[in-house]
Amino acid sequence: MNPVPETALVSIVTPSYNCGAFIEETLRSVAQQDYPQIEHIVLDSGSTDETLDILARYPSVRVVTDAPQGLSAKVDRGFSIARGEIVAWLNADDFYLPGAISKAVDAMRRNPEAAVVYCNCLQVDEHSVEIIRERTSQVAWKEMLVRTYIPLESAFMRREALERVGPLDARYPLVQD
Repeated sequence: MNPVPETALVSIVTPSYNCGAFIEETLRSVAQQDYPQIEHIVLDSGSTDETLDILARYPSVRVVTDAPQGLSAKVDRGFSIARGEIVAWLNADDFYLPGAISKAVDAMRRNPEAAVVYCNCLQVDEHSVEIIRERTSQVAWKEMLVRTYIPLESAFMRREALERVGPLDARYPLVQD
C-alpha cells in the first residue's frame, strides 16, 4: 500500500432514499468532524419525503439526484466518482462520533500495510439512544474473511485496495455490506 498523504482527502459515500427522518444526523456528523479534508457524496434516487429539502441545507455535500436504484448500485456509483485516497460508506441512518475520521486517517498512517481500518461501533434506536456497543476484533486479513464482522459504519478503506477488489456484488442484496 502507498503511504497516506498528510493531506489525504477522505470521501464519504452515503446512499439515500426517503431517509428524511435520519439523514440530517448523518450529514451533521460528517460536517462536524475535526478532519479538514472531507468530501461527502450523497446519492439519492428520487426521495419523495423531506430528504431533498434537508440535503439542500448542506451546500458542502455533493448530491447526486440521478442515482441508480438499489443500494449496491448507489454505493458503487459513489465510489466511482469519489476523489479521496480514503473512502468510506456511511448509510443515511448511521452517523460518526466526533473525531472518527481523524482517528481512521491516523490509524492508516501508523499502519501503512492496512487496506481497511475499523473500530467498535454503537447500535442505536430510531431516537439515537444507544442499544449496544459492538466490540470488534483486530485480526489479519485471512482470519477476517472467515470469522470477523467488520461494522460497515466504522470502516475506512484505501482507494487502491477498493480498486483492487472491485465493485460490490449486487447478487447479494442482503449482505452487500
